[in-house]
Amino acid sequence: MARRNDIDNLRWMGILLLFPYHTFTLYNNWGEDYYVRLAESGPLSLLVKICQPWFMPLLFALAGISMVYSLEKRTPAQYVKERVSKLLIPLLAGIVLVAPSLTYFAERFHNGYTGGYFAQYRLFFTITDLVGYHGGFTPVHLWFLAYLFVISLAALPLVLVWRKRRGKAFRGLLPVYLLFAAVWLADAILNLNGKSLGRYFALFTLGATVLSSETVQQGLEAKRRQLCVLWGAATLLLCASPAGLIHDGLFQMAGWFGILALLGLGRRYLDFYNALSAYFIKASFPIYIFHLPWIVLLAFYIGPRVRSVAGQLALILPLGFILTLLSYEAARRVPVLRKLFAIAPK
Repeated sequence: MARRNDIDNLRWMGILLLFPYHTFTLYNNWGEDYYVRLAESGPLSLLVKICQPWFMPLLFALAGISMVYSLEKRTPAQYVKERVSKLLIPLLAGIVLVAPSLTYFAERFHNGYTGGYFAQYRLFFTITDLVGYHGGFTPVHLWFLAYLFVISLAALPLVLVWRKRRGKAFRGLLPVYLLFAAVWLADAILNLNGKSLGRYFALFTLGATVLSSETVQQGLEAKRRQLCVLWGAATLLLCASPAGLIHDGLFQMAGWFGILALLGLGRRYLDFYNALSAYFIKASFPIYIFHLPWIVLLAFYIGPRVRSVAGQLALILPLGFILTLLSYEAARRVPVLRKLFAIAPK
């Protein structure tokens, strides 16, 4: 089975969306402390909320689809070994080398901490609140690596069984549309600080089973316009609904239709490979690891010095992107860092 350019391109484009997503979260109006907080902004908060139902779920679904392609050229044992080198080792390296920088600035911002970095570094490994907004231990954004590692190993036996009958379960798209209900039911399982291991397990396994089907993918491409309408309608209803059971259902529906629509659009328009895509396919994983510390550092220093939100964004977004790419370029030239952060050779 050949590698799919549209899946790879959707992944790196989704990861680049992290720059505005995490930058806009600095301006959230729903009361989350975050590592650094700037002036509340309703429009920026709304953009974050619109992305929340489908953004990270898309990455888990894509990871599930990619698992199928990986198993075409690897044995299950080789797949597990690859997961260790590409997920577990970067997770541990990131917790030691990256995560404490975020809690250092959070401690300075929220608590007026004036001590040195390494004193706070010791604090990081002493106490925990899991979110890290006040200096305690947290995996920060690297929770994605931890979840993906656990889920990919847990889902492996199920996917191996499914591969023997892949493509035989769904003859039309209606059952696929209704699978948001399965994701919704799984959302209550091991929900830690709003990040449900059950939900992401469901999305990963649905990606590896249902969404990896060539028949389903062809159907999503053919119905991409319809799916965009359904995605938009669910999102509008979600934004207009009060908190409660209906809101929760609309949240899962908007997320699922967003995934289906993007897969259909990607198959139609993103099946290309060029110098830009080749670069970001390799860079996307370390970009995920390195981007957030730079955003938080820039927000900490720029926020008090630049008054307008527009001025802050004009500095934080491009500088965060440039500094992240420079970090990636520096790390991939150091053999030990390449191994620690699973950076592909040039």
